[in-house]
Amino acid sequence: MTESFNDLILLDTNILVYAFDSSEEEKHTIARGLLFGFFSKEQMTAVSIQSLSEFFTIATKKLPKPIDKQEAQQLINNIIDSKNFKILKSNEKTIISAIETHIKYDSSYWDSLIAETMRDNKVFTIMTENEKDFKKIPWLTVINPFR
Repeated sequence: MTESFNDLILLDTNILVYAFDSSEEEKHTIARGLLFGFFSKEQMTAVSIQSLSEFFTIATKKLPKPIDKQEAQQLINNIIDSKNFKILKSNEKTIISAIETHIKYDSSYWDSLIAETMRDNKVFTIMTENEKDFKKIPWLTVINPFR
């Protein structure tokens, strides 16, 4: 059975990171409210395996005040185990499509990989601060919660 998740919104890595990065207070407050709001709502949202991996690396190494690795791992476990999050996965075909998208639209390869992972899973809306690259990809709707 093929599921359609057209109404889902994918949370990009930066939303996850800002939820734990208090160095930019306004973005932190907004992102934290969004992330934890999704845990308590009946509406499902999406997150990619790639974004969970990027979050772990950024949150535990690159933030001004990195979070504990076990805390990051627990959050990722909670997202994966939550009924409110659809985890989007990629495969070999996704990588080839991402390269084609990267070349055709001059978008970052990693953003193209997220976009193609979304398209493979029939998710067409992304919540991100990174409007620049994602708006280059015509099938995506981009929502910037910080504007």
